[in-house]
Amino acid sequence: MARIVTEAPQRERHAIPAGSYTFTLSEIKDYEGENIYAEPDEDGNRPTKKQMIWIFKSDKKGPDGEPYEFAQFTGLYYGDERANLTSLLDFMLPDVSHEDKRRGVDVEALVGQKFRGRIAWAPNKKGDPRPKLSFLEPIAATGVDAIPT
Repeated sequence: MARIVTEAPQRERHAIPAGSYTFTLSEIKDYEGENIYAEPDEDGNRPTKKQMIWIFKSDKKGPDGEPYEFAQFTGLYYGDERANLTSLLDFMLPDVSHEDKRRGVDVEALVGQKFRGRIAWAPNKKGDPRPKLSFLEPIAATGVDAIPT
């Protein structure tokens, strides 16, 4: 029997309001897209950049009855204090040393974990207002001993 693949139905997304939440890390996706901060080549094309998208679902629901979602884009490398991945892992794994995080972390082990967090709205690098994690802390860190690789 043939499997027919169609486009997913579109649903209206509601931006997460500023405030305190309980989040569950529901998924980490690989993403590769245009690096908008890189110089274009002679044809006007920009190189691509590999990232991860961390999808958090909140305990609070939007007007459509679905939990608010927050997506955090990060790079792939831990260590630079300005990097989103470094900030995120420092929030999520406060008891794991920087050296252990530099050696490698099994981020898939974090999926399903719950966190207390706060969303604030701030302008991004383009000046557009976007939700931003201003605080994130683990609630019940089960299996933390198994997270560093």
